[in-house]
Amino acid sequence: KVINAGGKQWDSSTMKSLLMKEGLFKKFSRALIPEHIRAEIKTFFIDFFTSRADEINAATREELIGYYKQDIKLLERLINKDLSKWMQI
Repeated sequence: KVINAGGKQWDSSTMKSLLMKEGLFKKFSRALIPEHIRAEIKTFFIDFFTSRADEINAATREELIGYYKQDIKLLERLINKDLSKWMQI
């Protein structure tokens, strides 16, 4: 299962706010619509109102990996998980 995969950008800041931030819309929908239906509706709107984000260029990716490498290694030890995929170019 992939969580928070990214690769998408919002085309509508209004829809992003409506779907992602806390507010009256979320409170009413939680009270009236079962969770599994809300999840399907949210997925539909995210697919409709987002587009594929541009790929990060290799030089920028390499620079960011170099910058965060020590922090990633520290986090690996702290949580006892292999995060080597985070450092792949």
